[in-house]
Amino acid sequence: MGIFNRYLKEGPGVEKDAPKKKGIFLFAELVKRKFFLMLKANALYSLVSIPFLAIALFVLAPVMRTAFIPSALTVDPWMQILFDVFFAGIIFTFFGSGPASASYAFVTRSFTRSEHVWVASDGFDIFKENFKSAILLIIIDIVVVYLAMNAIYFYAMNTDALSVFLRIFITIMFSLYAISHMFIYQIMVTYECKFLEVIKYALIMTFAKLPVSILLSAIACVVWTLLLYYLGVIGIILYLIIGLIIARYPLEFYAARVIEKNIAKTQADMPEDTGEEDEE
Repeated sequence: MGIFNRYLKEGPGVEKDAPKKKGIFLFAELVKRKFFLMLKANALYSLVSIPFLAIALFVLAPVMRTAFIPSALTVDPWMQILFDVFFAGIIFTFFGSGPASASYAFVTRSFTRSEHVWVASDGFDIFKENFKSAILLIIIDIVVVYLAMNAIYFYAMNTDALSVFLRIFITIMFSLYAISHMFIYQIMVTYECKFLEVIKYALIMTFAKLPVSILLSAIACVVWTLLLYYLGVIGIILYLIIGLIIARYPLEFYAARVIEKNIAKTQADMPEDTGEEDEE
């Protein structure tokens, strides 16, 4: 897919001695070699994301709980808190947290490409570089979550065929938009794109790679659910530091690999530069 020909940012490229393993074998090797750096990246990412986590927990999660969980299951205040924490984790996992997610995407992309990266200093540079676009994205995300959840709740109040169809349709579209963020931030830190083009190309990639994207997203949901259900508060802490390696990094890894392959294909399709200028 050569849709990014004119947007490619300059970078160090892929090292000649980069790992030749592919897929899950490359993923496992990278996790083994970069494990402690990943822990550092996850801890820093989660720490910087606290403001958005608060918004997710106290503003967005209750709206999602109302839309998806029957009121009979949330009579107990502790159940409300549990569901709110669950949905806040889902929002954080898939939507990210704006500029911090741009930094995280860059750092994890560097891990995937076996490129050297300073987690704190390089991440901070990317944070500043993509601040405006990432803040705009997070504002749009908040609006999308709020409107979509209210629409789902509204149609859930009716049982006619049209309302059921619209509820399912909105849920599917919302889920695809959430999944597309695995590509949005990777594109944002890799290509010189206008904001709307970042969204458009991320959606294109999501649909083009839908089966794997859904599988990795399902794994992320399972990891978060199990840690929260069985370990509670300890599970939350473990998820933010260690669990993201199993839940979020596979999404970043896959998106970075898809984009890297697209770069290689784009460069291969470009005409060879002979160094000769056209005669007038």
